[in-house]
Amino acid sequence: MGKWVFIGIITSLPFLLGAGWSGCDPCDTGHCNLVPQETRAHKILAVGDSFTAYYSQKVSGCCQSYTDYASIEIDEFIRNEALGGTRLSGGPSPTIPQQYANTMADNGPYDVIILSGGGNDLMKECAVTSQPCSIACADKKEEINDELDALITRMVSDGSHVVMVGGVLMSNFSLSSTNSWYNECWLLDPASAQAYADSHPNVSYVNARDLTNPNNPADYAVDGVHPSISLTRKIGKRVGSVLEQILDSLE
Repeated sequence: MGKWVFIGIITSLPFLLGAGWSGCDPCDTGHCNLVPQETRAHKILAVGDSFTAYYSQKVSGCCQSYTDYASIEIDEFIRNEALGGTRLSGGPSPTIPQQYANTMADNGPYDVIILSGGGNDLMKECAVTSQPCSIACADKKEEINDELDALITRMVSDGSHVVMVGGVLMSNFSLSSTNSWYNECWLLDPASAQAYADSHPNVSYVNARDLTNPNNPADYAVDGVHPSISLTRKIGKRVGSVLEQILDSLE
């Protein structure tokens, strides 16, 4: 595979590893009553890391992840199997490919799969140095690209349309002093991710970069890394719009 720098879908990062979700906005479990039940015409799955898992019913009981808001937008159930801290390979189990494999065995195939990931692989396996991240992590980024490409290829060959979601940067005021170093790794990558989607049938990319302001605390949970509920609502609306077009094409 060429060096297409496909880290544009990297979003969430490993500061909250699927437990102890302190720092979330106040949870409104009433949103669970708004999410359609698993009785709709299409089968939609979401896999990934904490960017997709944050505020989900599986992790927090809130039903206010961006997939929940997308679900409400299109009046279709979205099964969200994402978990905080998970990677494309190694690290906590299940990995993102395992999330997919386990759910496929249980309830597949799916019409559409929402995918995020790669940030934890980068953060955990590429140490901060005096060199720019784009130089220090070049080999790791290429490895992540290959893993994402293989997973997407597998999903598409199984009959699914894949929707990659990403582009969100960490804040400039987070608990981690290394945010700006890591942000530099994928500063320009949404364009590459979009080019990848444009050149691959049954693959779409939702770029949420313009929805976030790294200097605006309202866009983030108190950790300055994960999205606030107000931001997940905006992302969900955009994802829902893309899903609606895809589902219409399946009719």
